[in-house]
Amino acid sequence: MLASHYVFQSLLLDWDKDEKVKAEFRSFLLRYPKDAELQELAKEFDEYLKARDTEKKQKLKEELLNLVNVRRIESSGGTQLPFKDRRHLGEHPGSR
Repeated sequence: MLASHYVFQSLLLDWDKDEKVKAEFRSFLLRYPKDAELQELAKEFDEYLKARDTEKKQKLKEELLNLVNVRRIESSGGTQLPFKDRRHLGEHPGSR
């Protein structure tokens, strides 16, 4: 499953606190291991932490802002949804 736009918004809320963002990335990587874009952003953030390049951090922030918009649209419909049909979630016992 792909991370929703809320994940990227959460990262942006604490953007000035490097250690907190690093911990959030770790948490989200465990929760969304198949999200390639999240994996790549986490890798780039680790590279920023090693170099402390402020231009790189600004570029990452712009990528996060872009992903917030893209994921907001993707999660509102289409083939990227975690379930094919949300109307039938309650039909199976124990599915809640």
